[in-house]
Amino acid sequence: TNTIAASGSCAETTHDVFIDIESQEDASFSYTNNVFCQNEPKPTATITGQTGGSFTAAPAGLVFADASTGEVDLVNSTAGDYTITYTTPGIAGCINTQTFDISIVETDDASFSYVKYAYCQNEVDPVASTAQAGSFTAAPAGLVFVDNTTGEIDLDASTVGTYTLT
Repeated sequence: TNTIAASGSCAETTHDVFIDIESQEDASFSYTNNVFCQNEPKPTATITGQTGGSFTAAPAGLVFADASTGEVDLVNSTAGDYTITYTTPGIAGCINTQTFDISIVETDDASFSYVKYAYCQNEVDPVASTAQAGSFTAAPAGLVFVDNTTGEIDLDASTVGTYTLT
């Protein structure tokens, strides 16, 4: 209320303006982890605040499968660190945002191969061709590795049979 005192022959003047103060909406959300591998299932945000908002991310490179649920398309996103922002529509223009940091990590390439699929025990011990260092195993028992980090198989020491190498 603004009241102006009277002066001279003018009467006192009063003017009222009503202001409504709204509460800011809660835009709380989270993901199950802060670090995701690109080959994991698509994570979706758990929204604990107001629903109906939308998700964005910075810097560029993160792809949302659904920007209204926060579902992240890990396979099509670039590995890196991101800040995801959830913005609620608010009431009476009281827009609110909340952020959550995630990292997307490249999935190692575990593919490997051998020159051929069948070997005689008296041949030269084969070594796996692989892009990444790792640890080789075989099932069932009976295959012997010279070096399980390179995948080199000791053909002479191995039992004749069919094996699954991992």
